[in-house]
Amino acid sequence: YSGHRVFAGPYHRNIAGDLLALDAFQGSSADARAVVATHHVGLIAVCRGNAESELLAAKAPQGFLAGLMRISGGSLELYRVRLDR
Repeated sequence: YSGHRVFAGPYHRNIAGDLLALDAFQGSSADARAVVATHHVGLIAVCRGNAESELLAAKAPQGFLAGLMRISGGSLELYRVRLDR
């Protein structure tokens, strides 16, 4: 048990959370910021080698996820959310 709360992941049990993640990842940075702030998100994980991540980034090349995917890094990146910036 980690004490973390997750609202989206690569499984189908929380459809509402998955849809929120899709809105955040495919929307603009402002859209993602609104989802993150409203739902008190503290961490965002990005899997660069994942076929779903690549597909979502390709479908919304100006979206938040596509921007994260363009940053060089490892196959799995974990970002801490800072809303004060």
